[in-house]
Amino acid sequence: MNPLDLLRPEIRTLKPYSIVETPSRIRMDANESPFDPPEEIRQEISEGLRNIHFNRYPDPGAVKLKKRISEYLQVEPDRLMLGNGSDELIGYLITAFTGQNSGVLFPIPTFSMYGIIARAQGHTAIEIPLDDQFQINSTVFLQAVRKHSPQIVFLASPNNPTGNGFPDEAVLRILEETQAIVVVDEAYIDFSDHPGFIKHLQKTPNLVILRTLSKIGMAALRIGIIVSSREVIGELEKVRLPYNINTFSQAAASALLSHPGAIKKQIRMIIEERERLFESMSGIKDIQIYPSQANFILFRTRYAADLYRYFLEAGILVRNLNQPGPLQGCLRVTVGMPEENTEFLEHLGRFF
Repeated sequence: MNPLDLLRPEIRTLKPYSIVETPSRIRMDANESPFDPPEEIRQEISEGLRNIHFNRYPDPGAVKLKKRISEYLQVEPDRLMLGNGSDELIGYLITAFTGQNSGVLFPIPTFSMYGIIARAQGHTAIEIPLDDQFQINSTVFLQAVRKHSPQIVFLASPNNPTGNGFPDEAVLRILEETQAIVVVDEAYIDFSDHPGFIKHLQKTPNLVILRTLSKIGMAALRIGIIVSSREVIGELEKVRLPYNINTFSQAAASALLSHPGAIKKQIRMIIEERERLFESMSGIKDIQIYPSQANFILFRTRYAADLYRYFLEAGILVRNLNQPGPLQGCLRVTVGMPEENTEFLEHLGRFF
């Protein structure tokens, strides 16, 4: 027999989340922080390794790490659930709240894993286009919600790959006028001037917030965070896999979070560099730049294909989003170290 004959039809048509490792001297494609931890914190993590028992399972509740995260986010530990990256948590949310014959609704373009995980679990991915400035129209969005009756809605704000946040009034209207679970993914909120929606949790029981440590310098550790009511967290714990946060990630993230000043200093530097990039790029007439509240900038040019190749030849890797659809002609550049940003701008200027 051919085992592939047993494959579910929706898996056959699914396209995987593709990560192509392209050798490059300067990587500005993956929305990672350009900063490693300071040497003294790295030394602290190394010392902590001496206390790890590699023959024992991790702390199943990640108690120490939860405490550190609760202090960082200023929420109670029992309102938190941790996952092996936000991807795992997205899967848990869809598993717990999406029943048979119900869909998962989200705007596009956005983080592709919402649709990939929904389809992989046998659900309909309902995609609602953003406008030509990548903004959400709450009236159109709510019409789609009423038409399709999804049990879960995802809103990434700031959005990836567009970089913009959605207006408070639009998000709050969706929360108030839908019977669905509304997941506000705040993966990039640390780089935004918006405080986020944690303050609305008390009055909006259908609100779930996603956060992550990946964008603020801990991508290697894969720590995703759900913030919600105790009741929602209690139900999600029923589908969480045991020991899902490994011991090293727990120890390293706890050590890093015990130095919030160092983390926030790096975040400020990234924001300053983002503004420098944006201002410099704005002076080039052949590109259209989209305002960003994240650690990257999306821009459009009719020369996208040639420019991408030009950067590759120079040893600079940016994200190529140029394909038919709303992102045609678009590239995305992650904010790098100051000297990397300077070299990026120099090559951009030479090209044009």
